[in-house]
Amino acid sequence: MPVVDARTGIYILIGNPVEHSLSPAIHNAAFDVMALNNIYLTAAVETDRVGKALDGVRALGIKGLNVTSPHKEAVIAHLDFLSPEAEAVKSVNTIINRFGSLEGYTTDGEGFANYLDEIRLSIGGKKILLIGAGGAARSIAYAVAVRQPGIEICVINRGKERGEGLVSLLTKSAGQGYFEYRSLDDPDLPALIKESKIIIYSLPHDAPQFLDALSQTGSIDPDSYLLDLRYVPPLSRTMKLFSVQGGKVYNGLGMLYWQAVLSFKLFTAQKAPLDIMRAAAGLKKGSAASGDWR
Repeated sequence: MPVVDARTGIYILIGNPVEHSLSPAIHNAAFDVMALNNIYLTAAVETDRVGKALDGVRALGIKGLNVTSPHKEAVIAHLDFLSPEAEAVKSVNTIINRFGSLEGYTTDGEGFANYLDEIRLSIGGKKILLIGAGGAARSIAYAVAVRQPGIEICVINRGKERGEGLVSLLTKSAGQGYFEYRSLDDPDLPALIKESKIIIYSLPHDAPQFLDALSQTGSIDPDSYLLDLRYVPPLSRTMKLFSVQGGKVYNGLGMLYWQAVLSFKLFTAQKAPLDIMRAAAGLKKGSAASGDWR
């Protein structure tokens, strides 16, 4: 890593918690190999201090941020510009500081799309079950819907307002397709799980309602996939149970990698060193995510 001096550019991941994040290792490895005088750090920020944190970004001249849960929505009120996609999904995971003007972007949706391409998982014509309706889930659903006309997505979320809001966004943005909302407590959830070919799990915890519904499904079609956006632990309880039932599972490490690649390009306006970033994430060259646990 280059020597830190008065000219070192500072980049920070904010969220809570952030201690588990691999983002510093990924970005610092990229800065190092590219001989960029930058450093990437983490900062745990409480929800009621997000605005003050971004004031500090301006005051200290911090060059950029990544944003993780639970602040992807809260940061928006404190930004000066949003990319069209970030504006649409009301979620930001990358911020660029341009001389005191803070610009918000989201790499979640495109990162997920790249992840699907890498594991060669086609979503065309397959029913998708999206568990959760937070910032990452909205970005992913939006990206998937606008890229795949006619796609079918069922949004499962505890909160009705947020779930129906996502369905409304997808209906307006995609033009074609079928989108519906169901509660996490819906008695038909076991049947929905069984008939869905792709399940995207975006909750930060193993929801008891989902685990219970999954346990009621019996066998799962071996051509069904569950993509858990978490990567700590690498094999979640949700993934384990889905795999035991017969389906294929992937964790979110591959998606994290692609998000980082896209953020790096925004941070530096340079092509990301893919192999270096992949190795820093603990991924083998050409692997999907080290997360196909079948």
